[in-house]
Amino acid sequence: MRRWRCVVAAAAVAAIGRAPDVAAQAPAPGAAYDIDRSQSVQNAPAGSVGRKTTDRERRVGKTKDTAGKEVNYVLTFGGFARRCPTAEGIVEGDFEYTLTYSEVVSAGGVTQQTHQARRLLARLKGHVGDDARLERVEMEGDFTVEKSGTGVPPSSERRPVRTTFRPGGGGEPDFDAMRTAVEATADVAVASVVLGAGTVYRQAEIEWLKKNACVEFEFDPPSDERRVGPNQATRVRTGLRTKEGRAPVAFNTDHIGVLDGAGSVSPRSVQAQAGERPALTYTASARPRRGHGIDIATLSRAGLADGQWRILDLGKFEGSFTQTDTADLASGLGGGTEIQKVTGKLVWTPEEAKTPAAPSFGDVRSTFFRPTSGDITVDLQYDFRGFGGSACKQQARKSFPIASLPENLLRFLWIEIAEDGRYKLSLGLPDRVWQVWSMEAEAVCTFPGGNVSRDSVRVNEVAVQLGVHQGTLKDDQSIAGELPAPIRRGQRVITGNWSFTMKSD
Repeated sequence: MRRWRCVVAAAAVAAIGRAPDVAAQAPAPGAAYDIDRSQSVQNAPAGSVGRKTTDRERRVGKTKDTAGKEVNYVLTFGGFARRCPTAEGIVEGDFEYTLTYSEVVSAGGVTQQTHQARRLLARLKGHVGDDARLERVEMEGDFTVEKSGTGVPPSSERRPVRTTFRPGGGGEPDFDAMRTAVEATADVAVASVVLGAGTVYRQAEIEWLKKNACVEFEFDPPSDERRVGPNQATRVRTGLRTKEGRAPVAFNTDHIGVLDGAGSVSPRSVQAQAGERPALTYTASARPRRGHGIDIATLSRAGLADGQWRILDLGKFEGSFTQTDTADLASGLGGGTEIQKVTGKLVWTPEEAKTPAAPSFGDVRSTFFRPTSGDITVDLQYDFRGFGGSACKQQARKSFPIASLPENLLRFLWIEIAEDGRYKLSLGLPDRVWQVWSMEAEAVCTFPGGNVSRDSVRVNEVAVQLGVHQGTLKDDQSIAGELPAPIRRGQRVITGNWSFTMKSD
């Protein structure tokens, strides 16, 4: 073991600018030379990790013994690996080790030159397992040694390099692979590449193990689009794809749960081949809220993914009501009719009050809805005919946005839905709304003799009086009904109907 620790140490020396046989020829630095050093760095291209450095050292003799000598070293060392594996778990990379040594000696009018170059250009292929961990790296390339100089014929030696190494989980070198490489090439260059490339691949592994950095779940229907009612079940298909190229990825996970502990999901584990999209069934809680849904995570050959499929707010109710208030204007002066028609087209959404209203169905939990958008239209018709040919007509029509009313005027408009499907609906609006709304009716009166009077009359007595009604949601999650009997108040008769349906998507 001590021997191969020495090999690693020698590889490290090579990595910073010393090949063993070159070092033996190198003049000792110090006062005998002027030394100039520099370094350039090539950073990883987009989508990759690692770096490549080129170190240069120039020594020029300045004493009697070293005068006329110049030595140059150039070491390029480093490589890159893709930040993300492919869908099949392949991580391409490359690494370069190039060390050149040149010496020029001028003495007595004679110049002698020596040049050596050692080069390994390696192609790398990392393999990632189903647990998203690096299993091995295959290295393939050619190691070449070139020599030339004054009075020495040029030579070039080429040795193919084929090896596989497995960096340790904490980045530890693969000593066995390094030993084999040195034995095969009789040089520590390959060992130093194994050491350096292993570090680059562990750096890449850190990247693809970041959540959703390289791979992500997709859902059908997409997240944040589906509205789900109380205890409603929804089918969701999910698949795994790479973020680059959107290639399908196989996965196997038993990390399937629900968000915020609300609702349930089945199954709790799935196994899917590339391109398969297994179905999950999410069942909402009795009080579904925005952000509830499915939480799923997996390790795969393409990296770590953590997906969330979320529902929107609890289903909203949409629909309308109509109230018709008719009065018989018969009197000793003549007769006619007055019709006040109020139509509301409303959208009801879950109440978000800090202190929710108390449920009215005993121990059964309830959700309350309030109108948050829509409008109410008031349509007035007044027609009176008196004796002697006199007549008066009034008419007006105007729509008002429900959002323009303050809370104290809207407190008689609500829907309560119990988790067992029972409901209560309150349709009320006091005539105090005319403190906020403004509407005038055009009045035209014709008198005997042909005189005509035109005037505007301010409206201030129209109200919604349909009251509170209850029942059970229909199969289509709708609330529909009408007044069981007309409301009679003197000469006035009120009728009405309503229909609101829960929209889940």
